[in-house]
Amino acid sequence: MVSIHPARALGGEAMMGAISATAFATILAMVAGLEISGAASISHDLYANVFRRQATSEAAEIRVSGFATVAVGVAAILLSLLFEKQNVALWSGWPSPSPSTPTSRC
Repeated sequence: MVSIHPARALGGEAMMGAISATAFATILAMVAGLEISGAASISHDLYANVFRRQATSEAAEIRVSGFATVAVGVAAILLSLLFEKQNVALWSGWPSPSPSTPTSRC
């Protein structure tokens, strides 16, 4: 989101709107992809291969996929409400160095 401020300074409101729309579309596409892959993993890998031992129809797998989509969405909403006040950027694997940590690795 750092690119919004320079876009406004260099291109005005139109450039800021274009950058904001691009960021929103990117986030929406990423969330949709995670939702689809989570539901597909639950319906195909868990339901069809673990619970039913491959004795299931395609229609049943699609039905489970629909329920799994709702379940993954509800779980994501509940987790986001639970961690609303947390700084999740620290969980990404790039922790901020503390003042006592040396910055040079020589």
